[in-house]
Amino acid sequence: MKYQCNTSDCSASINVSYSNLRQCQILCLSNTQCCTISYEKMTKRCELFSNLPSQYGQLIAQAGVITMIAISGRSPFMPSTANPTVTSTTTISTTAMTASSSATTITSMITRNLIKNGDAETGSCTPFTAQASPPLWFVNGSLSQTFYNGTALNAFLKSSPTPSDYGNCYFGGYTSASTTMQQTGDVNDYINFGPINNRTVKFSFSAWLGGYINQDDNARISLTFSNATYAMVGSVSTLGPVLAADRKNVTTLLFRQVNGTVPARARYFTVLMTMVTTVGGYNSATADNICLILYV
Repeated sequence: MKYQCNTSDCSASINVSYSNLRQCQILCLSNTQCCTISYEKMTKRCELFSNLPSQYGQLIAQAGVITMIAISGRSPFMPSTANPTVTSTTTISTTAMTASSSATTITSMITRNLIKNGDAETGSCTPFTAQASPPLWFVNGSLSQTFYNGTALNAFLKSSPTPSDYGNCYFGGYTSASTTMQQTGDVNDYINFGPINNRTVKFSFSAWLGGYINQDDNARISLTFSNATYAMVGSVSTLGPVLAADRKNVTTLLFRQVNGTVPARARYFTVLMTMVTTVGGYNSATADNICLILYV
C-alpha cells in the first residue's frame, strides 16, 4: 500500500535510502513534521510526507510498499505495561507508527523523542547578540536559544542547509568560551526494565551540529546511561564535533547520529552538550534537533 499525494496542496516529500523499515520509522519519529511514510522494500526507498492521506492524496495498492501513518502531537510517554503492535491495519497509536502491510503481525515499540526541548522551540528565542536560556535544561554559561534568520553576522538563514523541520530557533553558544546544558530523564517512564535487562532495547541518538564559516567553534553532545544509584552503566556515546573542514567553511548544520543498545540495569539517561569557542569573541557553535529514541 503506497501513499500518493498528487494535489497542489501537498507538501514536498523527503526521499532517502535506508536498508530497512525500522530506520525509516526512526527518521520519521525524529522529524516533528513527519506524518506519513512510504517504504519500498526492493529499492530501499524511504519517503517522508508532512501530509496525512485523510487530508490530501490517497492510498493505492502497490506490492512491496509499506505505508505508515502517525498522528500529530504524539507523546513520548509509554506506560511500562504497554507494548503496541504493528498490524496489517492502519490503526494509530500515540507512541508508535502502524502500517498497511501484509497479514503478518510484528510486535514492536518505538518511543517519541525522550529529550524535552531538544529543538529549542520551548520558551523564547533571541537574536544572535542576546541570550535566552533554554527551558527544561540545566544550563551553565551563556548557552542560548537563537532565531534563524537573525541579522547579526547573518549567522544562520532558513535558506542555509539546516534540518527540514528547523522550526524558529536553534541552540548557540553566545559569549561563553565554554558553555554547557544538561538534561536527565527516567528511562522507566517510557519502557519497562524487562526488555532493558534483556538487552533488547535499542537507542538512536542524533542531532544537527554546526558553526560559522571558517571558525572551529563547535558543539559536542554526549549520552550516558546510569543505574538506580546513578552509577554509569555502559559506555558514553558522543555526537560531534563538527568543525569548519567538515562544513567546508560554510555556515551550516550537519546531521550526526549514533545507534546502540541500552545497557542492562539502565534507569536514567543523561544528555550533556558542551559548546566551545576557538577564536574568542562570540561562541559560534550551534546545534538543533537533539533527539533520543528507544525502540524494541
